[in-house]
Amino acid sequence: MEQLFVLGEDGTSRKPLFISHGDDGVPGGTGTVFRLADDPASVVKIYFDHCRDRFESKVRTMVKVKYNRPHAEFFDFAWPEALIVASSGAFRGFKMPLFANGWVLLVDLLQADTTEREYGIGDAARLKIARNLAMAVRDLHLLQARVVDLKPINIFVNINSLSISIIDCDGMSVIDIGIQDSPRFAAEHCTLDWMAPEYLEISPHDGQVVGRPVTNEEAQDQFALAKIIFTLLNRGVQPYQGRPAFEVVGSDTTAGKIALNLYPYGAGKNRIIPHKNCLYPFWPEALRLLFDRAFSVGRVRPSPEEWRACLTGLSASVKACRNNPTYHVEYPSCGCPVCTRDKNTRPPSIVAKPPGYRTQFRFSPFSSAQPNPVQPTSPPSPPLFQPAPPTLSPVNQGGSTDSLASSRRNLIGVSIVGAIVLTALITDLGPPLSSTRSSVVVDRPPLSTPLPSSPCLQEAYYNDAVRSGIDGLRRFVRACRSVGGYYLQQAERSLGIPLYSEALRCMGSSCDFNRCLAIYTDYLPAGGMLSDLQRRQQDVTARCWPSPPPRSDKHFCPNPTARVGWWCSSTQRCGTAGGCIGQNRSDARSLGTGGPHVPGPMPNSPKIPGSIPNNSSLWDHNGSLASFQADGASPL
Repeated sequence: MEQLFVLGEDGTSRKPLFISHGDDGVPGGTGTVFRLADDPASVVKIYFDHCRDRFESKVRTMVKVKYNRPHAEFFDFAWPEALIVASSGAFRGFKMPLFANGWVLLVDLLQADTTEREYGIGDAARLKIARNLAMAVRDLHLLQARVVDLKPINIFVNINSLSISIIDCDGMSVIDIGIQDSPRFAAEHCTLDWMAPEYLEISPHDGQVVGRPVTNEEAQDQFALAKIIFTLLNRGVQPYQGRPAFEVVGSDTTAGKIALNLYPYGAGKNRIIPHKNCLYPFWPEALRLLFDRAFSVGRVRPSPEEWRACLTGLSASVKACRNNPTYHVEYPSCGCPVCTRDKNTRPPSIVAKPPGYRTQFRFSPFSSAQPNPVQPTSPPSPPLFQPAPPTLSPVNQGGSTDSLASSRRNLIGVSIVGAIVLTALITDLGPPLSSTRSSVVVDRPPLSTPLPSSPCLQEAYYNDAVRSGIDGLRRFVRACRSVGGYYLQQAERSLGIPLYSEALRCMGSSCDFNRCLAIYTDYLPAGGMLSDLQRRQQDVTARCWPSPPPRSDKHFCPNPTARVGWWCSSTQRCGTAGGCIGQNRSDARSLGTGGPHVPGPMPNSPKIPGSIPNNSSLWDHNGSLASFQADGASPL
């Protein structure tokens, strides 16, 4: 192997690379991974010759947006840290963190029986692993990075801390959010069994499942994340796992069931029989509703932040199961799902019936007729006096037609009267019966529950805004800010990164800092990235106003067609086409004859009210990690 070097952060310094002695590497689809002799916590990936050109630009961008692993106790990534080059400077690969001792693949932890026996991991730990995975995908989406090929075989779990790590990061879809119109480096591929149904189809020729290009990468990540969480909490049973009720072409594979929307509790209801060990019916309602949204057609799937919030709440509320405290958990609303499932699916015991057993039905208006076993008894003793049977008169023996008709009329009359009395009895007993039945159904709201009066509180209105893109979400936030509610919070979270990126691009091409800041604060006055944007004022000042500050009686007028502006005196006002209007025009400072005016330092930006609750992290487009405040970014 040729001599390789680790390229320094300055892009010029080099450090010789030493591969561990005797390490032949672990080959993959695009390159080989080697351990380092002088850095046991890192590995390097050297690309095959035919793959280097395809990955070089993407890897250079990923190294530029450096990630310094701020939440390693919850999640981490095998993100490229440094470039590997040859002595000629040619690109060869990258250096990344190693996850070895104490780490196992998530695919090896899905089956509960094996996991409990080999690693001692129960259902409480599964909730935390799922929460950490949701946090990891959420932070990737904050930087507009998409996993696309999200699956258990690309995820490691630390069996001691339960933190997770996503590998194969060079196969993700990434973009440099600090550069305007930066090209997106697409993901390499996506596994069929973990693709969303809108990107799968069944060939009419041979019945094989084929995948289409992924156009909405964020929605693809949301589907794969929900499928992993379902399988993890369901102790290895996947959401589309079951037996089709009738033969359908393509339904013999997992990808085929996804393409046919054979989700047993949604579009596939009555078309597929759920797996007998599925825990879905015994989960809390909040969890079931999120899964129904994730696997339903035409609905907005839950975001990673929604999963994080739900799983965090569930993890904090569960307690150890009384029957199996080591591995099972009990939810406050529904108890232990595993024990409840086993109790409901246990076959009934067969009891030998005693001789002479007979079944007698007794009617009760408060319950449906049920067979009541009556034990055999000894024959009753004959009465002391038995009346003689009635003798028939000659007329009766002859079978008179009038008497028979009269008997029939009497019988019909008695039947009618009995029916009337029974109907009145049931009518009188109606309220207790109704109240008794309604007391059994506790998880469903009454049918008369009205819809929320404001459209801001309705999911359909929010879904329409999401389908309309960024402009639709902006309109939603403006219209619903006074109403508040859950969907307003989701819209604000969705707007965070796009507005932040737009404000960044504005600050890179304009000297009007306040106008660029307003792009973000007009919709998110207390947004999580506000403090990071405010700190960039000094960058704008250093670029636009290198000269000493002017007198305090000046105010700034931006140039609408250039990157610079004017400092005008207090007796002047800003012109619509730039420059100062009013007296003392000569006070405006310019750079050369006919050149653009160069203003002095920017005034301090106005203070934006609002609290900023929790710390998170941001990959800075200049190549360093900057801290920012993110709404709902608390790891717990």
